[in-house]
Amino acid sequence: MFFKSNKFRKGAGRAAVVVLATTALLANGIAPANASDATPIFLTFETGDALGAPAASQAFEDGAASIAASDHLTGKSLKFVKGGSKGWSGVNVLLSPITPAHLADATLHTITFDYWSNDVAASPVMVALETAVPSWQGGPKVMKAVAAQPGLNHLSFDMSTGTGWNATTEWVTFAVFPNFGADDTGYSGATPAPVSGQVYEIDNVSINGGTAPVVARAATSTLLTFEANDSLSAGIVGASEGAKLQGAFAGAETTIADAPAGGNGGKALKIVKKADAQVYAGVNIVNFAADTKIGDATHKILTFNYYSPKANSPTRVEIVPYPHAFGTTFNAALGWQTLSFDLSAMTGDSTWSADREYTALSFFPDFNVAGDNAVYYIDNLAFNGATTPAIPVAPTTVAPAMTKAATVS
Repeated sequence: MFFKSNKFRKGAGRAAVVVLATTALLANGIAPANASDATPIFLTFETGDALGAPAASQAFEDGAASIAASDHLTGKSLKFVKGGSKGWSGVNVLLSPITPAHLADATLHTITFDYWSNDVAASPVMVALETAVPSWQGGPKVMKAVAAQPGLNHLSFDMSTGTGWNATTEWVTFAVFPNFGADDTGYSGATPAPVSGQVYEIDNVSINGGTAPVVARAATSTLLTFEANDSLSAGIVGASEGAKLQGAFAGAETTIADAPAGGNGGKALKIVKKADAQVYAGVNIVNFAADTKIGDATHKILTFNYYSPKANSPTRVEIVPYPHAFGTTFNAALGWQTLSFDLSAMTGDSTWSADREYTALSFFPDFNVAGDNAVYYIDNLAFNGATTPAIPVAPTTVAPAMTKAATVS
């Protein structure tokens, strides 16, 4: 989603907690819990910098942005024109939910970049971080301003010393305000120059210590078989907690076990929804740290074979970590079935875009129903063009019966 142009102007703080969970948790008043880590990001704005490219269309408040050959720096840079009459005009360099990682934490909280100032005297530069809930909707923000000299600068912003800092908040949106610093109450440096269409250049943005550009992910053909040679499947066993982002959560248990009769045979992912589990208990099937994404303009279909011990069992599939998750809730039939989903048709508090890099997939058996130690199985889960083998003695692939999915307004 793109935020309103005045998104950094007003808002109250809130603490954020994250898990690969579900938009439906919020709809039920349930706060999922999970740790998050800040990881290195580096933006060059050169050809191939897919993460930096959207910034060219993300200026606000009468500003204008473009990515073009630099007049003063090496290669290409993000150019910002300070137009109009609003001193707080700027550019959203990274916007949630495209941001691939959290932008600051208790250990990593410094942002640096090269900056060319067209002003004839020193002028302020402010950067701001926000959460998935923008400040104009009541979300928190942290702001830090420093003074830039005319010409070339290498600027450093320690966000832990900025106005509104909270080390436990999930910062996922990053904006730069050239020739502005008024919202950082701790700033007392150079005053802004009159707005006159100045051109400022931003390049080599380092967040969380990043020193190399983020490589665009590919929709690599992926089939989870849960057999002994499937290393990706092996990571799903056990609990999803701390740095382990695959596995069960909220009272579900996962193992790889012999598939029940009637399926493809061999091994399958066994999910037990324990009697004391939360109603949203489930499993994080994948969470790619690098390289791979789920779906693109060509590959939108997700398929798998599924065993339910119950008829008409409400079941949910989601992609993307909370709080941007979206997905499908359907009624599973009793026994084995082959299920097929069009990712682009899923709904939630965000919508499908072929240009975004979706990295996480979660599954919720008997969704919103109390746990009772029932056992479910997933086998041969395929996406990005891979194929799920047909169940030998089963009806043809069916479209699951949909129920009303819980979403966040």
